[in-house]
Amino acid sequence: MGMTRREFSVRGLAAGAGLALFPGLVAGRAWGRQGGESPRPRRSYFEWVSAGAAADDFWAQAAIGEGGNSLIVVRGTDSLLVDTKNAGFGLVLRQEVFDVAGTVPTYVVNTHHHADHIGGNASFIKDVQLVAHENAKKRIIDQADRLAASAKRALEQAEANEANKDEVGRRTIANIRAAVEALAATNPEDFGPEKTIPAGKEMTQGALLLERMEFHHFGPGHTDNDIVVRIPGLNLVHTGDLLFYRRHPFIDRSAGATTTGWQNSLRRIMAVCDEKTIVVPGHGPLTDKSALQEQIDYFDKLREIVGKARDEGKTKEEVVAMPSDAFAGYEFQQIWPRTVAAMYEELGGGS
Repeated sequence: MGMTRREFSVRGLAAGAGLALFPGLVAGRAWGRQGGESPRPRRSYFEWVSAGAAADDFWAQAAIGEGGNSLIVVRGTDSLLVDTKNAGFGLVLRQEVFDVAGTVPTYVVNTHHHADHIGGNASFIKDVQLVAHENAKKRIIDQADRLAASAKRALEQAEANEANKDEVGRRTIANIRAAVEALAATNPEDFGPEKTIPAGKEMTQGALLLERMEFHHFGPGHTDNDIVVRIPGLNLVHTGDLLFYRRHPFIDRSAGATTTGWQNSLRRIMAVCDEKTIVVPGHGPLTDKSALQEQIDYFDKLREIVGKARDEGKTKEEVVAMPSDAFAGYEFQQIWPRTVAAMYEELGGGS
């Protein structure tokens, strides 16, 4: 029989209760080389990067690694976490958020339903309110079994990784193991958000953290349930996967994606940014407003390339096989064939 939200969290936290939190985490990369020096011992599993501060009690940091970029925003005794990483890493993220913020988040917001953004939800279900777009709820719940399997694979990979022989690695493995055990006994319904944002065509504002938080949904883009999180007091925006910064984007047509709608969403995000706005993309390093225009230009260029190939009579298979030379230096090359195929279909080339 499955477990309730409370039972899951009690079991999961008890399994990780012996893991001491590691104090003193600093912003920026926590380990690495300086010139010819030996690597410094890492102090966290994720890379934590400052995303701005307005005061000692109002600030944000982003966690990079293992899925989409997460963001912790703290204002006084309230805090909000945006996205929860890949399956298996929820307790790892929860522990490091506690070390960074000194508290468990008050809320978790999922920017959309994809597994690399909601995989850790179950590690927050007892004492944190989960928030997502209404269209995301069923899709999140339906992934429960697949996420449990993904968490098991994450544990196997973590255990096999020689880099995890250090103290941080051992803690990480223990937390993934605890998450795997708890996920196996979790009711799928408990995995989804408690609060949903209505699925109307456009939602422009919501309030958390004493009116310091805005949520924006501009219609179908990367999916039909994209949420943009804006913190005006920090001049900060988390775009979710509406921005793949210098990475080939995943166009999820099965979830209502449309590149023209995606571009519209990007323009709407740009309208609430200025030259100093800190932009947290779904994937890639923190950036600024100019990256949003780059993403718009990417789709214009892709549409031109694929449209020209279709006009020349190329089949979908031939178009998918084309190289990505027009986007030199872009990462996520493994996504390129799917990106091209999605554009071909959007331009009327069939599924």
